[in-house]
Amino acid sequence: MTRLGNLLLLGLALAATGCGVRQSLGFGPAQPADVLPFEAKLSESDDDIRAFTVQVQAGGAGLDVTRESVRFPATAHCLQSFGDTEIDWQLDASGDWAGMPLEGGDMVYAGRCAGR
Repeated sequence: MTRLGNLLLLGLALAATGCGVRQSLGFGPAQPADVLPFEAKLSESDDDIRAFTVQVQAGGAGLDVTRESVRFPATAHCLQSFGDTEIDWQLDASGDWAGMPLEGGDMVYAGRCAGR
């Protein structure tokens, strides 16, 4: 290949990195296909490398409405960190995910990556 051809290929490769091609090929942070209804932030535990919490800014909305916003970052974390999507969620007496309310209506859910 000529020097001009190499420069052209390099230019195309650099252009592609800026237009979302990297992410569509799976080389970027995990993003949901649809916009999630609530902002959520995952925090890893200092004591147990598989344990985490997810704080969701849902303004007091219930679990049914916030579940996907909580589940997505947790699943992405477990898959990227441990190669599996199985999660053991902290459960309440009814067997559903136990949420801890914070001031302002946010909720915190705890889980542990269970795979592998």
